Amino acid sequence: MDELTAIIIDDEAQNLKLMNILISQFCRDVKILSEGTSVQEAVALVQRLQPDIVFLDIDMPGESGFELFNYIKDPLFAVIFTTAHTTEALKNIKQAKFNFLLKPIDFRKLKEVIAEIHSVGLSKSYPTKKQLKILENAYN
Repeated sequence: MDELTAIIIDDEAQNLKLMNILISQFCRDVKILSEGTSVQEAVALVQRLQPDIVFLDIDMPGESGFELFNYIKDPLFAVIFTTAHTTEALKNIKQAKFNFLLKPIDFRKLKEVIAEIHSVGLSKSYPTKKQLKILENAYN
């Protein structure tokens, strides 16, 4: 398997630490390039590092993780939303058919999502215009 690169965006330090540990222990084919705590940091990191995967928290102060796509219109990376919320946000993620992980993160689900990206191919895991439109309609 080819190594995938990733960034982790989450406003809570303990979640960043936990994701780093889980990925390093259970997804040895994923290399964490960096981490950030806001949408603005995510934009800068994506532009600078061009990761294969963005692990993206939804509920952050200032801007929601969904707002990343206001800045990056044609994402060339897979998105894995991470959330503790099982309400409207999760419904919309499922409707748009995005990968997601519920917090606390289950390492088996993490491995499953990474295996799926490998199986379908990275470029087929990029968000489609249709997926982004569903999110946009849900949050605007």
